Amino acid sequence: MGLGSPKLLCMDLKTWLNAERGRHKTLAAHLGASPSRMTQMADLGVPLKYMLMVRDFTAGEVSLEDMVRARTPPEFLPKSKPKSSRKG
Repeated sequence: MGLGSPKLLCMDLKTWLNAERGRHKTLAAHLGASPSRMTQMADLGVPLKYMLMVRDFTAGEVSLEDMVRARTPPEFLPKSKPKSSRKG
């Protein structure tokens, strides 16, 4: 990506699939899976073996980070730190 290129818009798989008609079917064909399997992946998370293919097929709109986060149990996600209220 060049210096003048816009930043990629990242989204979860479900959002990406629903953004345009036919995406379930075309991604399913690319992965060798059924369209109903795409729905399962959108709801439950993308299995590790498909993550790179999904990222590449979506041109990075569905990022690896978002797919990993979707499969990570909440208790293992980093806690956000509260902002400091100190005045300087």
